[in-house]
Amino acid sequence: MGIVAVGAIGLTIVLYILGRRGRLLTISALIAGLALTPWIASHIATAMSATGNAVGIAVSLIVAVAASAWIGYEIKEGGGRTATPWIALTLPAIWVAAGGPFASLYGFLAGIVGGLDQIAAGF
Repeated sequence: MGIVAVGAIGLTIVLYILGRRGRLLTISALIAGLALTPWIASHIATAMSATGNAVGIAVSLIVAVAASAWIGYEIKEGGGRTATPWIALTLPAIWVAAGGPFASLYGFLAGIVGGLDQIAAGF
């Protein structure tokens, strides 16, 4: 974890304890969320995909888009709502959870293309 990530996590904790609301808290929570994504993404993905594959993917995408719109609006307006830092903290992990099925599909298709390249190279 880099110094920027540790600084963002520390700044987010201090601002939240002091009760400061605003853009700085929202942006630092978003950066802290990027740092914490490897630890919380698996838990969010499990929670979002518990209902089934197609529904889980749709719910993940809807939640990711709604959370992004929320954060975009809050940064524009000043970010004074209580839930905003928590949504900003989990937003990167939500996008990882929403993109997981597409990343695995990409990996599958890349494997097929790689196999075809090896077959073509053999001729």
